[in-house]
Amino acid sequence: MTKDFIVSLISSQFFQAIVIAILTIWLTQVVAARGKLMWSVRHAHWYRLPSANQDGTELNIVTQELWFNNAGRAAVEDIEIVLNWTPQHYELWTPREFSQNVLPDGRLIIKVPFLSASDWFSISILDVKRLPEIVNVRSKNSKTRLIAMEPTRKFPDYALWMFAVVLIMGLATIIYFLISFGKILFELSGALQ
Repeated sequence: MTKDFIVSLISSQFFQAIVIAILTIWLTQVVAARGKLMWSVRHAHWYRLPSANQDGTELNIVTQELWFNNAGRAAVEDIEIVLNWTPQHYELWTPREFSQNVLPDGRLIIKVPFLSASDWFSISILDVKRLPEIVNVRSKNSKTRLIAMEPTRKFPDYALWMFAVVLIMGLATIIYFLISFGKILFELSGALQ
């Protein structure tokens, strides 16, 4: 009874239309080009310069580099980076158009109008006391995500391609075995009735 019901349900045009509609909606969401803004603190360092001040005491200089990357396939627009306060010095690299605005409470907003797909920029900050923290990063058409960074080895492109091929072959093998196992279970369930 259950097997006949499942077969009649799957073979009905209504069920097939619903499955096709759901798959189409899902595929358009997965395949659609979107921007994906990621950011991280690439490094921070504290320098102690001996006898740098006029009175002979040490001068502490703090640096930090913030990294922003669009890992998506579409451009990201209207990026806003909000810092707790305005640092003594900062600059953007790669050179690009940006604007800044200081809010009445002293927070600094850096606005970058556009970041192409697979593009990046960094903000280098320098101060003599302590550095402002990032309050918020947002954009018009992308969710932003903080990622952890650390130095790592860069493998050659051929090694990355070989890894991808082995990964796809392994995934195809797993799918093949799952389908074969499902087919065997389906045949066994029919033989048991």
